[in-house]
Amino acid sequence: MARGSLRSRVNARGEPRRLKNSEAEALLASEKRIESPITWAPDGTRYVRTTVTVTTTLGENLKMTGRISLKEPGRSGWTLTWGRKESGEHPESIRRLDLRDSHPNPDGERWNGQTHKHRWSEKDNNAWAYTPDDIPHEQPGSPVTRDNYREIFEAFAVECGVSLSDGYAWSEPDLDSPRSDSGLWEVP
Repeated sequence: MARGSLRSRVNARGEPRRLKNSEAEALLASEKRIESPITWAPDGTRYVRTTVTVTTTLGENLKMTGRISLKEPGRSGWTLTWGRKESGEHPESIRRLDLRDSHPNPDGERWNGQTHKHRWSEKDNNAWAYTPDDIPHEQPGSPVTRDNYREIFEAFAVECGVSLSDGYAWSEPDLDSPRSDSGLWEVP
C-alpha cells in the first residue's frame, strides 16, 4: 500500500485533489482573513475583475473574486474559491453570490435576473441557489444603478467568515474602462 499524504498520492496519479464536504465545512469554520488591498482590472472583455488571497489557519488555497459587468454595472458575481490547479487541486467555488443574474435550480425554481447565492457541495456543486436576505443591493424592478460594491463585498466576506485585516483596503472599480465586446479586430 502506498505511503504518504493524500495530496502526494493524488498528485502522483496525476489526478487533481478534490474538495470534500467535511473540508469545505472546516474551511468555512476556520479563521480566515484578507490581508491585502482590493484592486480591479478590466479583463479585456465585458468585465472588471478582482482577485484577493484569503489566508486561513488551515493553510489551504483560498481566494475571493469579484466581477462586474461593464455593460450592465448592476450585474456582478462574487465567489469564495478553494484550490489552485497549479497546486494539483480542482478549484471549487464554495460560496457564490450572483447579483441580478439568472439560474435554474434542479427542481425548476428559477431566478431570472435576480440576486441569488450558491452553497457548494460534493454531490451538487453549485446547482442549488437561494435568495439571500443579508446582502445589500437594489431590488429587481428598480432602475439599475451602480451598487455600493464595497458594502456588497464586505457583506459577502462576513457571510463567508472572512475578516478584514489592517492590510485590507478598498478601491472602487473603474466601470468606464475601455473594453472590447467581441474580441475581433475592426476592419478599416
